[in-house]
Amino acid sequence: MEKLQTNPPIPEELLVRGVEDTLMQNIFNSYATSWLSKTFAEARVAGTQPNWLGDGIWHDLQAYWNSDEFKAKSAKNKVNRVANPVAASTVYRGGSSSVGMHNRKLEAQLGRPPNRMEVFADCYKKKADGTWSGKRAEEVVKTYQKLLEERVSQPASGEVGSSDGTSSIVQEDQLWTESVGGRKRGRVFGIGSDALMSDAAQPWTTEAR
Repeated sequence: MEKLQTNPPIPEELLVRGVEDTLMQNIFNSYATSWLSKTFAEARVAGTQPNWLGDGIWHDLQAYWNSDEFKAKSAKNKVNRVANPVAASTVYRGGSSSVGMHNRKLEAQLGRPPNRMEVFADCYKKKADGTWSGKRAEEVVKTYQKLLEERVSQPASGEVGSSDGTSSIVQEDQLWTESVGGRKRGRVFGIGSDALMSDAAQPWTTEAR
């Protein structure tokens, strides 16, 4: 039987410097889960067994994919996508690079850490015309900008505003998570697995202009 050749490079996010072992394990588990899900989906559609997967497990997977349980779950997910076209219509435009990779690329280009909006735009704007890749992306941006303006005009305790009130240091991750409706399965839309590092990392800052 022909087997699917898969030799993916190690994601740069796994090469984290100076983090706790538990955080590293969480990041690894998240990326491994995402990669396995994508690989199994491709194998199921192609009907091709990955070269690293044992015959016994492959046969078990095929049996599950042909089961009434899986078919019912797949049909339910399809209905949910149709019922929520806003979420389904938003397409990631970052290619094979993760959000974290785009973050580091922008940091090198800008000479400073990029803010969440800059990274989100790099990952969810169409390269051809600069428009957002879907309704959800547009709604998230509007919600985030509104929350940011409110926070800047009325700084919360512990946040520092300038003397003229035009800028304020805010916790971007907190605002962003609120803008997208919170975490789902440990992930945050527009941040992905990078959300796993939020608790251990220093809060990102931004300036309102």
